[in-house]
Amino acid sequence: MLAEELSVLQWRLSLRTTNVTTILDCCFSGRMSRDWPQAGLKARARTGKWPSSGIEARRQAAAEDFRRLRAAHPGSEWYDANPHAVRVLACSQSQLAHERHSPRLGRVHGLLTAALVAELADTPHTTWHDVADRIRPGVLNLNPSQRPEIEGPVERVVFTEDTEAASPTLPVSVDLLTGQARVDGAFLHGLERGERLLLVPVERVGGAEAVRATVNVVSGGSAYLVVEGGAEVPPGVVARRVEPRRSKQVVRVDSLSGPPPVDLMTALADVVEVHQGGTACGGELATVVLTDGGYRLEDAAGRALHADRRAVDSLGVDRLRREVGHLVTAARLRDLSLRADDGDFDAPVELAVTVVGGRSLSAENPVVHVGERLRIRVRNGAANGKPVYANVVDLGVGGRVTILNSTEPSGVELRAGVTRPLGAEPGGHEPGLPLTWPRDLPAGSARFETLLAVFSDSPQDLRGLTQDGVGHRGRPRSASEELADILRSGRRDVGGVDPAAVRFLIRNLTFSLCPGGDACAH
Repeated sequence: MLAEELSVLQWRLSLRTTNVTTILDCCFSGRMSRDWPQAGLKARARTGKWPSSGIEARRQAAAEDFRRLRAAHPGSEWYDANPHAVRVLACSQSQLAHERHSPRLGRVHGLLTAALVAELADTPHTTWHDVADRIRPGVLNLNPSQRPEIEGPVERVVFTEDTEAASPTLPVSVDLLTGQARVDGAFLHGLERGERLLLVPVERVGGAEAVRATVNVVSGGSAYLVVEGGAEVPPGVVARRVEPRRSKQVVRVDSLSGPPPVDLMTALADVVEVHQGGTACGGELATVVLTDGGYRLEDAAGRALHADRRAVDSLGVDRLRREVGHLVTAARLRDLSLRADDGDFDAPVELAVTVVGGRSLSAENPVVHVGERLRIRVRNGAANGKPVYANVVDLGVGGRVTILNSTEPSGVELRAGVTRPLGAEPGGHEPGLPLTWPRDLPAGSARFETLLAVFSDSPQDLRGLTQDGVGHRGRPRSASEELADILRSGRRDVGGVDPAAVRFLIRNLTFSLCPGGDACAH
């Protein structure tokens, strides 16, 4: 079965039910539910049985089936990957999937199958996100060149459409010689001496093996931990903090009807620095304007971020806290994009963006309109060497942060000399990323949106970047140094290469998104 055919079958199935799970324990399984990304075809059986011309004919037929599905279901608008299908993959598009005898199952099985069956038997009520984190270390320990992945709506509880939010965690590194545990990026996370953390194994987060630790020393950007009772820290743990993390970004609260509610001020103080009343001093992330029984959230330019006044009740305060946190995240990432540097990254890489229709998008021609589409391509320009991995992040006009490479959530794999498009459909058609305007965001003027490409020399899952904002203290640092800390706050493989050795480079493009109508005055 060709990847293109599987993509068509998966879409047809998701039109009948949105609860779809595809499990592929086979070689080169990355992207098998989408178009094969490299040019050319290779028949792996004898040419007499599987001629290349026959494979190409089937490939084109599947591409035509996909186009017919697009035409028949215009409301099923999605980009890069089917949003209703969970895809459990044994390895990446360039790796081999191996088998060996499983003592637990009593026979030879694929490494993915053995790990997956054991995990689901032991923990049937869990999310696909946690399943991926738990099975990956075991597979990598048996075969370091096989990295399993789970794509799609991974926040779902396995084989259901129920969802559970992932608990935020901090990465813990353990020195194999001394046993010293540390959390990298202490300034980024706001860790201070004396803060208490809970260390839990990835394989059984929240289990009985969890131990408590205290930050003893903060030095060189890392927080060094002392474990209570002198217990040994096993490899493969993450940390959960007790207190919420707060950014140094400033939000001003301007109350036009008496003192602001205590619960609102407390909620904001959990995530940002809060300044009350007075004249704006410049540099504020946002302003909360309080009137009789309601509030309005404004951006740094004083433009409303929602059309209606919202009630200052428990639901409204929770929503305000969450949305301010989203603004913090977007502002932090946008600041990184403005200070991008090459560091010591070896490969020359590129982010290329064009408007469907042929117009290039650049700093000199930065305006696009809602309804237009962007074709996004990433390139590894090296003549040889190891692959690099590209994550493309969309920093939206309303503070939304989206990872666009949903088909390859740990980064689009780029071999030397290869250019890859995002969102390519079977047959090579590139419809482009549709540009939309958030439903509740006032459309009175154009606003800036940024595409941020993060290139790394090993797979990096950046989906966690959409959840939390971060603060920074200390000396000015390069974008590469700060992004290294952010990467360490996301999901990484446990064991193997020291995460400090990961190198990366940032490419970005900021454009002005116009909602049209009266706002279209450029």
